[in-house]
Amino acid sequence: MQGLVSRIRSFFRRWVALCWAAALLPLALPAAEAPLLSTDKSRYDVGENVLVTARGAGKDWVGVYKRGETPGGVRSICWYYVAQGGRASGDTVGLHDSNPDLEVGRSELFPLPEGEYSVFLLRDDGYEQAARVDVTVGSPAPPNIPPPLSLAYAPSSDKAGFAAGEVVLRCGAPLPDSFLLRWGDADGALPGYAPFAPVACTGETIRCRIADHVALPSGATRLLAWGVKGGLASGSPAEAPVPAPVRKDWEKSRTVFEMQVVSDTHVRADRDHLFTRHFRKALEDIAAVSPDSIGVFVVGDLTDGGTDAEYETFLALVRDFGSRLPPFHAVAGNHDLTGPLGRFLQKTGNNGKTAYFDRRVGGVHCIFLSGDRGGLRVTLGETQLAWLADRLAEGDDPDKPVFLFLHQALKDTVAGSRPGQNWDGVDDADALRAVLTNHPNAILFTGHSHWELNSENTMFSGIANFPVCFNTASVGYTWSDRSQKTGVPVNGSEGYFLQAKEDGLLLVRGRDFDGGLWLPSAQFIVEPATRR
Repeated sequence: MQGLVSRIRSFFRRWVALCWAAALLPLALPAAEAPLLSTDKSRYDVGENVLVTARGAGKDWVGVYKRGETPGGVRSICWYYVAQGGRASGDTVGLHDSNPDLEVGRSELFPLPEGEYSVFLLRDDGYEQAARVDVTVGSPAPPNIPPPLSLAYAPSSDKAGFAAGEVVLRCGAPLPDSFLLRWGDADGALPGYAPFAPVACTGETIRCRIADHVALPSGATRLLAWGVKGGLASGSPAEAPVPAPVRKDWEKSRTVFEMQVVSDTHVRADRDHLFTRHFRKALEDIAAVSPDSIGVFVVGDLTDGGTDAEYETFLALVRDFGSRLPPFHAVAGNHDLTGPLGRFLQKTGNNGKTAYFDRRVGGVHCIFLSGDRGGLRVTLGETQLAWLADRLAEGDDPDKPVFLFLHQALKDTVAGSRPGQNWDGVDDADALRAVLTNHPNAILFTGHSHWELNSENTMFSGIANFPVCFNTASVGYTWSDRSQKTGVPVNGSEGYFLQAKEDGLLLVRGRDFDGGLWLPSAQFIVEPATRR
């Protein structure tokens, strides 16, 4: 009996042990199915790569939109097919990687700036939503960037409204990469104005100059400076006062006439192309800011290829604004002359037979110069230069400007034509200089180089008895010294507003059309020739 009881107890112990062991084994559950759409995280710093993983087939695609936008109701910011272009379902794609199959629909929002976005998985080349993930792009936490220890500003002229002078910045360790300068008023940065071009930091004391002829904006009472490192600015600026005697309220000074000078619009037939959208935005800005303008003057390269379709898009965009825009006047650029000269003349309303002509616009003498065929360089020729000499000898008031427009710049004058920049382009430049000499009341605007207006030498006034010259940048896209090294253009859109004042001064005001801001280092004063 004892043996039977012992065997029963042993069996019972083994049974209990087996039950506990079974209880401790993991349950065999079905594997969790991977989500159709995911991102590696939900919040990114500006400039950080967004990694997207999507599962789909055929023409299923991923599109990125601003939060609250509905696919199909607006263009995507960027998009790609899930399983095409060498990708397979489930692959991870970096939106900011170099990827030729990633299509950018709204370049002004790519790479993604600060904001809230939705990433959609959409079915079969349509807008049926299979999945959605929301992400936020924000500024990274700012590092400890100290402002300059001190800032001093000493104007070099006692003329009211002239900003030219020396700026001295002093800073301690750690040194910033550069300094950001802005005009300010009692409330902070002056509204409506972009910063100056960055000032590189090369030591504890930095001296730089605000160039001659730069205008001091209305309302500017301070100059402000921030330290910048890694693309981020110090939390507070150093400041220096603007001496009261040099301040001037230009906005209260009566304007005799105003006009705009732009260049290199490079309009494409496609209204959604970046260049064409930049042109429309410039027109919106001109219509809003300058309703009393006497004219818009285009210094060549209206179109990107000189085709009928491109001219029609250019003209249609102007017509869209009706009476909100003044008449347009244009000189031919090398891109326009990819097509025949006759097409340019017909499309721009010039009934003459030559690419050069002159007009009186609002009582202002305007002279248009051009070659008659395409090519990066131009030869004006003896006939055109003799004609120009006659027009300049017509007896215009020496204190009133005569405006000249030529697509290519004279060598060693404005930005883009300086040594090493190589975007001049007049083969008979010496002959043209000889004709222009002793006509200091003339003002020459040139394009072609696309050099941004915040560059050095945007205004040239370095020769006595010679016209002032201006680089006119570009509405389509801009170029810079950095672009010259890298081959990468600047996604900018710039041009000029001109205001002739009753005291005889001419304000030539650089404008960032894309941002709707004035460019402070491209606000120039041109005095009458007899007062320079």
